[in-house]
This record gives sequence, structure tokens and C-alpha cells, in this order.
Amino acid sequence: MPTTGLREQKKRAARRAIADAAMALFDARGFQAVTVAEIAKAAGVSTKTVFNYFPVKEDLVLVGRRRHEDVLLRSIADRQGNEGVLHTVLECTLTVLRELETMPREQRERFRRVLAASPSIGERLRIRTWETERELAALLAEQSNADPCDPRPTFVASILMLLWHLAFWGSGTCIKRQSTELSADAWIRVAANMLAEGLLEYPTGAENSVRDLKL
Repeated sequence: MPTTGLREQKKRAARRAIADAAMALFDARGFQAVTVAEIAKAAGVSTKTVFNYFPVKEDLVLVGRRRHEDVLLRSIADRQGNEGVLHTVLECTLTVLRELETMPREQRERFRRVLAASPSIGERLRIRTWETERELAALLAEQSNADPCDPRPTFVASILMLLWHLAFWGSGTCIKRQSTELSADAWIRVAANMLAEGLLEYPTGAENSVRDLKL
């Protein structure tokens, strides 16, 4: 219904405004030095409202990552039966990469500064990633009617999450520092092809993997 859609839009806008206010304070003064009460005041909301949206303080920094993870899981849950999960994850990865590359440079650099200076945020990120990987494994087990003792959904989920993480690696400087004409988009496709074709010939077949972008 339209009212439900409007309500959700307002919630997203409020969540974004709180997170933006928090990030500005974290970047200026440091994550540990800023209190939730100060964040609430800067965002024009109550402290209770901040906690309603972000039960854990570190999540104020990771709001974008959480949104991307939700989209990934929803895309896999909604995929058509004839669409391979590797293709779905590849498309999600490339979508995230394109979104990150359109973000203002200062916004990306601010996130990296805050993350690098705050070990607890990095730990929270690892926990959230592990939780998403477990959710993905459960989804794959359900979709494949896997036996509870079958470890393959867990294996596949772990591998697919590694591919998905390339969106965040590629949007930074890691890939761009390499002496290559390939874009981050192309390198992600290379990784997906290597997964699709198997790694038995790597590294002897590495050059062929770079040139043959089938996905």
C-alpha cells in the first residue's frame, strides 16, 4: 500500500540522517570520543530513536554495508530456478561496485578513515559478514533441499561471499594500482569465471582466465 511505502521511505531517510550525522562526528573527533547522545543531538532526534535504528553503535558506520547484504540475500532468495546462484551473486557484486564508484570520493575516504581508526568497527564488520554468510548458507541449503549434514551449502556460501567482497576491494585502490588495462568490473568477472571453470589449472591457465570473460 502507498502509506506503507511512504512510512518505509521516512524510516530510511531518518536512518540515513542519523548515520550521516554520526559519521561526521566520528571523522572529526574519533569513534570512541563521540557519545550516542551527541549523535542524537546532531541528528535532531532522541537518544532512544538512535538506539531503535542502531542497537549497536558500530552499526552507525556500517549502515550501507548492511543494506547491500540485505539486497544480496533477497536477490538469492528471489532468484528464478533456472538462474545459477553464481550469476546472481556476480550481478549483485557489480551493482554494488557501480554504486560505490558513483559515491563522492570524500564520502568513501571518510568511511575508510573511521574504519581504520576504530578496531571495534572492523570486528563488528567481521561479525556481520559471518552472520550474512550463515544466512546465505541456510538459503542455499533450503533451495537445494540439502541434507542437514551436507557441508556443500556452507562451502559455496563462503566462496560466494569472497566474490561479493570484491565489490568493496575493487571500489578502492587495490585493483587500480595494478599495472593492467582491466577495470575493477572486469577483474570481478575474471574471478567469477575462475569459480565457474574451476581452479585446477590455476596458475598455469591464469592468462586465459583474464582474457576469457564469459560471464
